[in-house]
Order: sequence, then C-alpha cells, then structure tokens
Amino acid sequence: MYKYRKKNIKSKTRDMLQSSMLKFSPFDYTDAGYLKHLAEQLNLRKAREASVALRKDMMESNNRSNYQNELDRLQSELHRPNLPYHTKEHLEKRMEHLRKLVFS
Repeated sequence: MYKYRKKNIKSKTRDMLQSSMLKFSPFDYTDAGYLKHLAEQLNLRKAREASVALRKDMMESNNRSNYQNELDRLQSELHRPNLPYHTKEHLEKRMEHLRKLVFS
C-alpha cells in the first residue's frame, strides 16, 4: 500500500505541474515595472532626439546668420573708395563662396 500511495502522489504532483506549465505562456505574463521602464526609455529617447534636432536647427540658423553678417561686412568693405585691387579680388571670391553657403 505504501508504494502505491507514493507513486500516486508523484503522479498527482507531476500532473499538476504539467497542467500548470501548459497554462503558462510568456505572453500572458506582463511585468508592469518593466513595461513602465520601457515607456520611460522611449520617452527619454524621443526627448533626446528632439533636443538634438533643435540644437542642429539652432546651429544651422546661427551659421546662416554668421555667413550673412560676414557677407554684409564684405559688401560694405567693397564699397570703400580706395581699396587695392588684390584685396578687392579676394573679397569678391570670399563673397561668392559665402553666397553659396548662405543660399544652399
């Protein structure tokens, strides 16, 4: 009788474990803390991307305004009456280069 009872207990526990393992699916179990962490990471990444894009736009705008200011300065230099020829030629080349940068 003892052997039968021992086998019966083992088979019952084995059946219980197998049935509980069949019911368990990794997609049924959700860890709320992990999902919260993933959402925070996603929000941080979006914020970082927006910050980088804003910084890039600001730097491009700053560069354009710097080029435009230098172009204006060169134009005022070219309108001076007694400017040597080689300086005038150099300023004109620089102005053409800046126009390409500003309007590209």
